[in-house]
This record gives sequence, structure tokens and C-alpha cells, in this order.
Amino acid sequence: MIVRWFGAVTVDEVVAWLEEMIAAPGFSADFDGVVDLRKANLTRMRPDEVRVVARLMVERKLTRGRWVHLTDGPAETALSMMYSRAVSEQYKMHVFSTLESAAEFLGREVATLRLIAG
Repeated sequence: MIVRWFGAVTVDEVVAWLEEMIAAPGFSADFDGVVDLRKANLTRMRPDEVRVVARLMVERKLTRGRWVHLTDGPAETALSMMYSRAVSEQYKMHVFSTLESAAEFLGREVATLRLIAG
């Protein structure tokens, strides 16, 4: 599963997306995924809001797969690292700046991720 965020992102948008994702008929908590934040702007998101999303993921056990955040901005990287630590007991989640590193962690071909994530 690959999710791309663009522009300013709010915690309400993330929570709404999570609710939509888990309600989708084909969704599985075993999916691996990529959250592409390279074109997102998280400067309006606060650390306590990141903890809200992390708590939701952990308490509801929304995933067991391996996930990556692709980032290239300082705010996105810092908040993603905070999120990664908060969910680390529930599932494997790492922050990367390149598709190559993300693909290696996920055990996927770089070419496949490049086709899907750009």
C-alpha cells in the first residue's frame, strides 16, 4: 500500500484517511506500506497530534506489516521519527529519504516502488 500526501496535512486528515483505509473491503492489517511525505508539509502538525495518530494505530492494532515514511523535509523527518518510536512496539516502521532504502527495508524491488511511488 502506498499513500502520498501533498501540501499542508492536518491530523484530522490523517485520522480520516486511517478510518477510510481500514473500512476498505480489501484492507489487511498484514499489508506493508509506504507513506510518501516528500511533497507534504507537516509544519502545522504538532508533536501531540503525532502521538494521537500513533496511539490510534497501536490501540486499535491497525497494522502488523512493515511501513516506511519517505521524507525529505526537516519537519516531516522529525515528526516521522517521533511517530516511529511511538509505534515501535506494535509494528516495524522506519523513516527513509530514498526509494532504494525503503525498498530494501520492505524487501521489494526498487523498480516496483519507483513505478508506484514515482
